[in-house]
Amino acid sequence: MIKTDNLKVTWGVLFTGLKKDWLSSNEVVKIINEYSTSLAIDKDLWVDFNVNEDDKDAILELIKQTGPLEEEHAIKHWQQSVLISIKDSNQTVEEKLKDIELQWARFDYPKSWKSFITYMPNSNSSSNEDLYENFLSYIDTLQ
Repeated sequence: MIKTDNLKVTWGVLFTGLKKDWLSSNEVVKIINEYSTSLAIDKDLWVDFNVNEDDKDAILELIKQTGPLEEEHAIKHWQQSVLISIKDSNQTVEEKLKDIELQWARFDYPKSWKSFITYMPNSNSSSNEDLYENFLSYIDTLQ
């Protein structure tokens, strides 16, 4: 599971997280219950989510009924959340860079991350510290 500490909760984010198995259907329903007011969910739909909490396909269909999902925008929210979680972790720089590489694959290798991936050619970086500085600079552009 991807950490969701910094994740902006929207229907698109929930849909994308469930569709890509970054969240389970139970986790999605738990988040919906927690954010029901900000998600502006009516009581009937809320009941439908809770009754079907173990059925991924049913939850995906219910989310589709809520409106525009903006999946590309949702992916960017997921990426931002993951990278901020890595930055804020207590890991060493080397561990953070390895974690970033794992996430890079999970997100289908976004080109915007190349400057802080250790095995990618980069004329501006000669050390892990340089790569990490590139990472921090990239994070600053997201916030």
